[in-house]
Parts: sequence; C-alpha cells; structure tokens
Amino acid sequence: MQKKALILGFTGNFGRAQAEALLNDGWQLNIMLRNPKKAEDDALFDNTNISLFKGDAMVFDDLLLAGQDCQVIVHGVNMAYDLWPNLMPKITDNVLNAAKNLNASILFPGNIYNFAAEDGPIYHEQSPQNPTTKKGKFRKQLEQDMAHFAQTQGVQVIILRAGDYWGPKSSESSFFKYLIMDNLPKGKVWLAGRDDVKHAWAYLPDLGAVGAALLAKRESLNLFEIFHFKGNDLTMDEMIMAVEAVVGKPLKRSGFPWLFIRLMGVFNKGMREMLELRFMGSVAQSFNQDKLTSLLDEVPNTPLEGALKATFKAHHIVLK
Repeated sequence: MQKKALILGFTGNFGRAQAEALLNDGWQLNIMLRNPKKAEDDALFDNTNISLFKGDAMVFDDLLLAGQDCQVIVHGVNMAYDLWPNLMPKITDNVLNAAKNLNASILFPGNIYNFAAEDGPIYHEQSPQNPTTKKGKFRKQLEQDMAHFAQTQGVQVIILRAGDYWGPKSSESSFFKYLIMDNLPKGKVWLAGRDDVKHAWAYLPDLGAVGAALLAKRESLNLFEIFHFKGNDLTMDEMIMAVEAVVGKPLKRSGFPWLFIRLMGVFNKGMREMLELRFMGSVAQSFNQDKLTSLLDEVPNTPLEGALKATFKAHHIVLK
C-alpha cells in the first residue's frame, strides 16, 4: 500500500518539517491549505508526490476530503497564542474524529509549556506536569483530551515533544529568529534571560526525520504515545559561541526588549500572552530522550556548525 499522509499546518514549523521528511521517506502527501496561493512560489509543490487541497481544519468535511486514503494525519495547525482557547479545541476535535473516520494515526507536536520550572530541569515523558501559565495549562488539557480520545475511540495519537524550533525553513515566529537571526546583520544577539542555563532547541530537519521514523514504526506503538526529542541542549552562551565561530567574529549581547513587549501588550493581546513565557529564559529546561533512543537506536542530530550554516544561508542572512 502506498504511504500517504495529510499535512495540516504546512506553513508552520512542524508541518513543513514533517512534510519534507515524509517526502524523503517515500510518502505521498495531501497538503491542505486555507489559501492555496501560499504554495504558488514554493518549489516543494513541484514534487509530483504532493496533492494540494483547499480547506479549513475548522470544517470537518474538508478534513475528510483531503484525508482520503491517508494512513496518517500530521496535526501541525498552530496560531497566535491568544487564539488558542477559542480555536484549537475545535480544530483538534475535528482532527481526532477525522482520524477515526479515516482509520488514520495522528502525529502532534508537543512543547515545553506543559512543565513548570520545578518539574525539571530535565523532563522525561513521565515527569509531573504542573504548568503555571495559561498556555501551559491549555496544552496539558489538550494532550489529556487527546489521550482520552485515543484510549476510548481507538485512534492512535503520537506526540513528539521538542523545544524551540529553528532551521533553514523556520517561520517568522521562530524565537531563534527574534534572538539571533534578526540581529546578526547588526553584529549582536539578544538574550531572553540568563546565558548560563540549558535551553532546548529543535533543529527542524532533525525533528522532521524523527517524526518520519516514528511513523514508520507506528504499528509497534501504543494507541497513545509521547516521545521527547532532546535536540540542541545548549546554554545561550554555548549557542552564541557556536554562532560566533560560524560568522567569524564576536557578537555583542544585549537583553531582549521585554519592556517594549509589555508596552505593546497594552494594545496587542498576543504580546501580552508572550510575556507569560518570560520566565523560561532564566530557568534550565532540557528533555530526556532515552525512550526515543531506545526505539530508534540512533536519533538524528545534525552537527551544530553545519546546521547553523544551512540556516543562515537559507534565510539570506547578510553578515557585515
């Protein structure tokens, strides 16, 4: 049987990474976009193994049409923080029920928001989850709802949890972009907090490869599974030194403009939501991936220097 997956949230980090990795692994893809014009200038859509569908994950029938003959749904739909409570439960409910109708497995991106600083500093799949933020509590509940659906309705849900995304095709919302890439042409970087505590980064090509590897083994997995991807477990000092080695010069370090974000938050709800996460820049947060390593034997891990060079080249970073 031809392997086929439905990709939701293709224009985001997780959806795009999984699409590229699954294509490399021989899958056919149905990609659903609300606005297909976004695909017009994307060379990836020249691939004959991609079929493009116009649709909205808020519309159940759109999911059924785009998901025909798919064994997997990659649920990479994301949105601005302030829209999560109103939209994500409905979309996720649609995806779960579509997967049940199609007899498909779901791959979903978990993040670090589920955890409080006190739950770490190293999180494994069974670590307690005591989120202190609205976003963390929401994500925890969403995953619990998915677990309940999987166990009671027989739909396989695989959650792949990782840190902050970065890489050649990372989106405009990448924190790596805000802290590093936007500032490199000015000879500086921003620090969101301390530079001496570990931070979890996820290089998107590696994360995509991990997702594809998990889906290749999905028949041996339980109905509900969570896997943690360690990624680049680095302090900001270590990351900045690696960047300096690639660009060949020292970079000035300055603080992230949290005051500006606070002021903008008076008018912008999304900015206010972002402030909730400020503490994460000053506490150590890492992932234990022993479970993933046990399953895959070897977890993709692109050397940092090569990953940085590929990322800067793809984003046309001009270095003075």
